[in-house]
Amino acid sequence: MKRIGKFLFGTVGYARVLGLFAVMFSLSGVSAAQTVNISPNPLAITEGMSGTFTAVLSQNPGAGADVNVAIPATTGLTFNPDFLQFNAGNWNTAETVTVTASQDADQNDESHTISFQVIGGVFSASDFTVSVTDDDKPTSDLVLSAQSLTIGEGSTGTFDVKLSMAPSATVTVTLT
Repeated sequence: MKRIGKFLFGTVGYARVLGLFAVMFSLSGVSAAQTVNISPNPLAITEGMSGTFTAVLSQNPGAGADVNVAIPATTGLTFNPDFLQFNAGNWNTAETVTVTASQDADQNDESHTISFQVIGGVFSASDFTVSVTDDDKPTSDLVLSAQSLTIGEGSTGTFDVKLSMAPSATVTVTLT
């Protein structure tokens, strides 16, 4: 490859002239991505319990600029607080948010993906995941092969008894 033209370097920018075509772009003011950093992510909590995460900006938003982070309402979760405000004075101070998972009637673990709403500046936030472990213990019912049994005098009869699900410990059934 043959080098044509000159390379110019400086704080103003970079230029390369090729014949009559010139490409110019500025390197000044280039910065890394401006994000709202969340930790931990994901957050794991048990149903009916609370956990916390922190949020902090990756960079100073500049004098007079506010960056507001709204946490949307999510079924089964509450956030306290549900709104954060960062500015040039507190951008690098982590804000703590408490997340509480409400009780529900099912026995299912759940996962919620939260998309923060960032208003102001050019900041973005990655999705935040809350994993909720259900605390409801499965219950086992007795399943009978017959609801009633008629036995004549001097005769015998049988019926089967089983559990509706595998028990976590030994189960004793007493017939009276």
